[in-house]
Amino acid sequence: MPSKTSGHSHFGHWIEDKWGLPAFECTYRPELHRKRRQFTWDFPPLWHQIGNHRIHALVATDGVVRPLSSEKNLWWLNRYRPSQGELGGGIGFVNDGEEDWTIFYPKRPLWSDASRVLGIGYTSTFLRYRDIDIHQCIYAPYGEHPFLISEIDVVNRSPQARNLQYFEYWSGTPVSLRPFIGDAGSLLATSLRRQIALYLPDLETLVLKPLHNDLPILFLSALSKTSVCGFDSSPPSFFGIPQNLEHPKAVKEGNCQNSLLCPALVKAPWSSRGCLVLQTPLFLDPGESTRKRFAFGYAFSEEDLFDRLNKIRTLEFNLFEENLGQWKKRLPLFQSEGNFALSREIRWRYFHLESSFVQKPQKVEVLSGGNYLYKWGFRGLPSRQAQAIIPMNFVSQKKSKEALIHLLGYTQDDGRLPSVIHGSEKGWGYRIPSPYPILWSLYALSQHALLHREHELFHQHVTTPFSKSREGSSTQEIIGKLFRYLKNGIRCGPHGFLHSPRRGWMSNPLLMLDQFRISRFEKKEESVTATSLAILMLESLLEYLDFAQESQLRSEIHLWVTSLKKTLREYWIQTATSTHLKKDWIFLSRLFLPLWIFRDPEEEPLRKKIVEEILGTESFSPLGPPAISKASWKSEHPAGEGSNGGVWPLLNAFWVGAVCKMDCELGLKEFKKMTLDYHTELYPHLWCGTLSGPESYNTLYSENPGDAWNFSRFLRGILPPAKSFPSLDLSNTTGTLMAFLFLLGIQPTAKGLRIAPRFPGPQFEWEAPVIGIKFSQTIISGYWKPRFLNHPAQLEIQLPQTWDEKTAFKVKVQGKKTSHTLSKNILKLDLPATDSDHWEWEIQKSP
Repeated sequence: MPSKTSGHSHFGHWIEDKWGLPAFECTYRPELHRKRRQFTWDFPPLWHQIGNHRIHALVATDGVVRPLSSEKNLWWLNRYRPSQGELGGGIGFVNDGEEDWTIFYPKRPLWSDASRVLGIGYTSTFLRYRDIDIHQCIYAPYGEHPFLISEIDVVNRSPQARNLQYFEYWSGTPVSLRPFIGDAGSLLATSLRRQIALYLPDLETLVLKPLHNDLPILFLSALSKTSVCGFDSSPPSFFGIPQNLEHPKAVKEGNCQNSLLCPALVKAPWSSRGCLVLQTPLFLDPGESTRKRFAFGYAFSEEDLFDRLNKIRTLEFNLFEENLGQWKKRLPLFQSEGNFALSREIRWRYFHLESSFVQKPQKVEVLSGGNYLYKWGFRGLPSRQAQAIIPMNFVSQKKSKEALIHLLGYTQDDGRLPSVIHGSEKGWGYRIPSPYPILWSLYALSQHALLHREHELFHQHVTTPFSKSREGSSTQEIIGKLFRYLKNGIRCGPHGFLHSPRRGWMSNPLLMLDQFRISRFEKKEESVTATSLAILMLESLLEYLDFAQESQLRSEIHLWVTSLKKTLREYWIQTATSTHLKKDWIFLSRLFLPLWIFRDPEEEPLRKKIVEEILGTESFSPLGPPAISKASWKSEHPAGEGSNGGVWPLLNAFWVGAVCKMDCELGLKEFKKMTLDYHTELYPHLWCGTLSGPESYNTLYSENPGDAWNFSRFLRGILPPAKSFPSLDLSNTTGTLMAFLFLLGIQPTAKGLRIAPRFPGPQFEWEAPVIGIKFSQTIISGYWKPRFLNHPAQLEIQLPQTWDEKTAFKVKVQGKKTSHTLSKNILKLDLPATDSDHWEWEIQKSP
């Protein structure tokens, strides 16, 4: 994958924008593709995520922008329903006095020259028609701003002066994302309640205010140097009756009607929902250009609204360039000759991850991610939240810690951590006992504390508003609760963990957790996967307890982990040496996950045999090892999909880590199977895997290989397939980033930091806000910026294999020579407590 433009698919190809950041140029033409049935909540076939730390937006390939807010509830701020006169947002219309047209890509003029680019935090559309160039860029300003900016650059290419009228359109129907939870009827009704419109001439702002106080107030505001000469808030006034979406009445006439929505005066069934349209004049001499800017956002009170509008008008004119500069500064950078696509992949994935963090009104950073979140309206899934925190530790310790503490606050008095947390502020959750949320939470907690040397985290007070006591607990108490619930509530059978139905299973009509589904969770194969993950994550927790100098709980966990290892080893060796080891039934995860755990020298031949066996699955799984190779029992999932034979990137992250310890070249090869580039090369006709990915991909046993898994047979047709989830599904992103960190060999320990670079090649460079490494055959250097440096630490670095005990080299810490020890090519050196903001080291080979 050496090319900067690799990753070409039927939808477009990757480029590097003029700011040096990855971007995707769309060449997808909706009018040439066969139309398929779309659910009312679906987007067109491909979307991209933009946003900041307060607001998200999903951008479709055809240019539709749908912002989303997670304050007070989860809200789509607009809708895309052309049949009801709603076109989403970010759509521009132009009238030049002789002809009118739109920059909305599917409805653009036939002979126009148009292109679209999806970039880091922005979407841009270019259209040239009748010697007029229009370039629209929509983005969310970096930080906590609860609005999107739409910038319009217009250039007159004709030899005559042109007098244009530009119309900025956003639909304005807030829709709750909780139609299936709580008081469904009431919540559904709130999305249909009517609005009234206000125009604020001093602020050049059009406002849609709901008649119900719980709904957000929407606004469209013209920013500095953008004068407004007309507006519309009533769809019948703007589009006309009957509605004309391609050539709205107001655009054809060249003037808005200055309509203010009043529900009592309209009769069309779709007209009770408002729109936001601002008209601005553009007079351009030959060759002249101009820029106009609009802001679309929300508020929940009039006081909040005016405060935001006043702040908007003070924004700098070059805000877009500053916005990209902030993202470029934040995103990690990886450089290695011949691996440009990997650098692009990592930066793109980290952007998706960081922009999934939102700031709640009480100034707490929380993850607003999870594939079920935006379809069914959950606040989030704790297991996915905890997974996403792990790679974010290397970028933002503040965000990762606040999200972690927020997550731990959901722990119940008995140690239960709900698998699904409700979207309301009341915060009750579905009680679905499972080891995974607990394991991921403990793993994320230990990784954060170790990486940032945060001793105080062990005793930090965590509010638990959802427990019966309504009092707080320390993280020390929460760890004990989580572990003991894990140990006592989840029984350990002959093959490892088994989910126990006697600890509060409840039938959930949404997730269809009936007895059939519960019995499926009891299968021995999944218990091996859970046991392997438990050992890996609890061993990390043991390092944390060593770091925190907690001996009693550590001893208790150590004994249980030892018992789990013994049980798992016997079954693992028995399965791996079985004469029935065949690809048509083997449950691969029960083989590759223990590879990470059992590394005794006498087991090396067995390990190699297992790796060869798993790599043989490429014939039916080119995207990496599937959960199982072929459906071997009745399941609600079709063969080759989901947990019945699908490829799960989050599980395969540990597969990459295990392979890296055996063969770094092979580890890199397996990692590349997890990248967007690789998926696009194999399946250029599938958007799923082009810009983001689902929880799992289908194998060749599926009817749709390489695609996202569908729902169970009895839910198919009722719920959309997994590929219609927005790009904020964090499992795929997190799995890829975790696998890359395993490839780099960065591991926090109780004593400090262990770095065992496993990336093949003569040299590479990794720069992130917390850790940086420069590795070559003659010099190894780096830095570490944990949150707390007032405690000494130890650094372990694995030297290149070309170095031996006779190799002479110099070691410096903070620019000064320091003593060190060397054992079996592992160099150990002490990092003293310092008043600096980072530790810096250098190991240079003598000539």
